[in-house]
Amino acid sequence: MNQQPESRGMCRGCGYVGTRAEMSGHQATCVVRLPHGGKAREVFRLHVEGGGPYWLELDVAQNATLDDLDNFLRAIWLDCCGHLSEFSIGPQTDYENFNPLAQMEATEDAPLGPLLTVGESFGYTYDMGSSTDLKLHVEGKEQVYDFGDPVHFLARNFAPRLKCSKCDAPAKWVHSWEYDEATGESLLYCGRHGKATRDEQLPVVNSPRMGVCAYEGGSMDDWPPAPKV
Repeated sequence: MNQQPESRGMCRGCGYVGTRAEMSGHQATCVVRLPHGGKAREVFRLHVEGGGPYWLELDVAQNATLDDLDNFLRAIWLDCCGHLSEFSIGPQTDYENFNPLAQMEATEDAPLGPLLTVGESFGYTYDMGSSTDLKLHVEGKEQVYDFGDPVHFLARNFAPRLKCSKCDAPAKWVHSWEYDEATGESLLYCGRHGKATRDEQLPVVNSPRMGVCAYEGGSMDDWPPAPKV
């Protein structure tokens, strides 16, 4: 889709604005995350890539589970019809007999502490039909303020500025079945040009799941606020 090449975002704690790489560096020293008042815990800091301009920065508690992380990703970015999902952590050598759903069932309640290593990446897939694939990277293992939630949201990208496929107005709708012949990307429409086929359209939202299946948005679509220009 007609996305800007540089993806910037905002820190939820202090309002810092930067690119995805700058945001990762910022979170390591953000004063809002520093322990104070005697409340501290050890967390993994994760960077989540959703493809294109979409990314998240998260703190995940040592005793958080795959189920906690799965529920968070579904709520903020993915869930439309309660599809199955899976994580891929560590090397998978027996591909012929590998059963990711069985592995997920066996470990969904296990704490993440023993499963993750700083510097490693792992995968996540939501929906085994019209799949949305995420890449998660363990940025660090840090002592931070204890906000109390198993998965704490730190930052995310600004919504890309997408334009209507027929004019320069901001896009409000993405067509589920119409694609640009040159690029293969879904057609986008403003409110005026989208009216004729509204029944086959989904709202434009800040998520890698936009336009897929029946996805209409997540739990924090109004954050971050649009950047000042």
